[in-house]
Amino acid sequence: MCKIDCKPKIQSFQYSIIHQYFPCNLYLSKWREDVLSKCNFCDNIDTLIHYFTECKVVTTFWIQLEHWLNNTLDLDEKITLDGCDIMLGKLDQKDYINVINFVIIQAKWYIYCKKLNSNNIVFNEFIRKLMYRLNIEKHRYHLKDDIESFYEIFDCIYDKQNRPNT
Repeated sequence: MCKIDCKPKIQSFQYSIIHQYFPCNLYLSKWREDVLSKCNFCDNIDTLIHYFTECKVVTTFWIQLEHWLNNTLDLDEKITLDGCDIMLGKLDQKDYINVINFVIIQAKWYIYCKKLNSNNIVFNEFIRKLMYRLNIEKHRYHLKDDIESFYEIFDCIYDKQNRPNT
């Protein structure tokens, strides 16, 4: 999904989604009697697709992310995120595909962490966490003496978010 290095736990997380053994309530309820198959945030069955794309607490988040990507990236064509893009990554985007997929996987990790702790999913908080993650990546590239590569990849979102208001 993402050709940019991710932490191993995020790689394992994406692997569990792709291979459909992510622990949503529907799957957990098959092995544990004390777990109901319903979503903890709404009354729908908590499937893998529901967990990340259809639940009422995430639908607005994905619309906001789509809007943010379209406003942040300077693209000729509008980015749209459907369920397949969210689950597997954006496959048809020509420009910035690795950055878009990096953002998507970070967004799914954010959703997972928030739902796991029964916390609200707040878009602006996610953007702050994304910029924090990018600062870590910047430092990692700097340690490898390859800061130019960081800017080549991430300048499209990093610089715009960290530039002082004029």
